[in-house]
Amino acid sequence: MKKLITALLIATTIANANCNEIKTRVDEFTGKITKHSPYGFSMRFSKDVDNGLTEYWLMLTANSSYYSRGEGVTIKFFDGTLYNLPEEEVSIDRYDGQWNYDSYIKLTSEEVVMLQTKKITNYKLWIFNEKVIPEESIRFNDFVNCLTAVEKE
Repeated sequence: MKKLITALLIATTIANANCNEIKTRVDEFTGKITKHSPYGFSMRFSKDVDNGLTEYWLMLTANSSYYSRGEGVTIKFFDGTLYNLPEEEVSIDRYDGQWNYDSYIKLTSEEVVMLQTKKITNYKLWIFNEKVIPEESIRFNDFVNCLTAVEKE
């Protein structure tokens, strides 16, 4: 029992530490508040609050030395399920000798719940597969839960 309590305390401490990494930006002209998980990861999650309306976004990135244009996003979860967005736009940019493929997905409330409860193992942007290490997937879930927790803006 002590081990279980200790494990829960450690997990809570880690989740709280991850919440402290959330970045906040306020648009000085519109007052729109954007909160997002830190840069530097292949997956990011953000929350926009503008005039009382809240939107959630998922940003996915993949890199390759090959160029190919297309659309579609597929996310694979630890339980083996796939989530397909066949018409999702994939943008392309070139940086430092690599092609960067990005997708910015506006999420429904059902998709937010899915990201709160499931761990991502990998995803595909068009034809480019990006593996997600388990630690990054856990951190991502922590960020999703931090940003979706009920709070006063």
